[in-house]
Amino acid sequence: MTDISTKAKRDRLKRRKDPHFMKLAKGVALGWAPLSDTWRARVIDARIKDPKEQRKFEPLELPSDTKPSDAFEVAKNLCEKFARRILGAKFRGGPIVATVREAVLEGYVTPLRDAGRTACAEKQRTALNTCVLGTKRRAADPIADISFNKLTRCDVKAWRERLSAKPIKSSTKNHYIKTFRAALYAAVAAGYASNAEEWFSQLTLFDEDRPESPAYLDLTRRRHFLSTCHKIKCGASLANFLRGMYEGGARSVDVSRARVKDFDPISGSITFTTYKTRKQKAKKYTHKLSQSGLEFYKQMARGKHPDAYLLPRPDGGQWMKKDWTRGVLAVRAIANEGIQQNDARYIPAKSSAYSFRHSKITDMLEAGVHIVKVAKTCGTSVWAIMKHYYHVIEKIDGLLDRLKAA
Repeated sequence: MTDISTKAKRDRLKRRKDPHFMKLAKGVALGWAPLSDTWRARVIDARIKDPKEQRKFEPLELPSDTKPSDAFEVAKNLCEKFARRILGAKFRGGPIVATVREAVLEGYVTPLRDAGRTACAEKQRTALNTCVLGTKRRAADPIADISFNKLTRCDVKAWRERLSAKPIKSSTKNHYIKTFRAALYAAVAAGYASNAEEWFSQLTLFDEDRPESPAYLDLTRRRHFLSTCHKIKCGASLANFLRGMYEGGARSVDVSRARVKDFDPISGSITFTTYKTRKQKAKKYTHKLSQSGLEFYKQMARGKHPDAYLLPRPDGGQWMKKDWTRGVLAVRAIANEGIQQNDARYIPAKSSAYSFRHSKITDMLEAGVHIVKVAKTCGTSVWAIMKHYYHVIEKIDGLLDRLKAA
């Protein structure tokens, strides 16, 4: 059997243009061409019926600084990687030695892309670039250049501590941990040499910070807030925008997209479009307006083109998040000038544009509107209402007294 494992053995082979092949595993062979001193991989995929299509060849590019004594091991490693890419789980070769960077890219990202899941591969690659691999502007984490089979518990623990020190949300940190953990496990399954039992226990998640619930603004606070809007630039348009959120029970971005043609004065309703779904598909929901809301939207739609924005900025353009966020912060500061916290007009610190939608949903539930109707007309789900507004709907004092067996 041909043996090309050492330089001395390769020098004794016949000098020819075609490579000499050495069998590594069933259907897998590594070739070396004496005249050109190049390496080549050959894989036979028996799952393909056509004999002409069974053989797969791949030229192997060794790093320029590879020593002649190490050439075989490097070429063998590259050949086995190629075999795993072709044969998958059917390849029964030895483990692949690689760095963490190579293992997560070739064992996790590349298979996703080869399987046609391009969008998922790019998303995972972006997350890995941020927390491990680095970018042009951000240096890679030290763990990226550690040999995968030498990765220890201390290495993973140190990486987690560096991630913990970053000024980002706990949910974002957990997303990076889940992505890195999935990449490492995929690399192990793909045959990359590792000692997973060493670092398995260190990939634990952080305790996520619970988001604060938005502030509820009653009628007095809403009136005070909207009247204060007129004291800043673009305040009248901001006041209309926020009132439109309350009257329509809609999210800020949905109100910013609303056109004049979405408002139906005959049925007294307005239809909003939201993209808050898993695959970002458009979803519409229609909100039945109160008498106050109907008069308000009639005034906003009067004299405008059907394709114009219903609640635009002063220049007629669409409201952007940075615009209404800055406006709300400025109005809140002005509204609280000279007012104590126990004042009925005081605007809480947690108040935001979303508080107007939150207040509308709360008022609808307290008014006795059925939870299913609230969810449908406000573009959300019954589960979300139960999760965030159960403290409102559980107020059933006195209702149980009406129940009698006979």
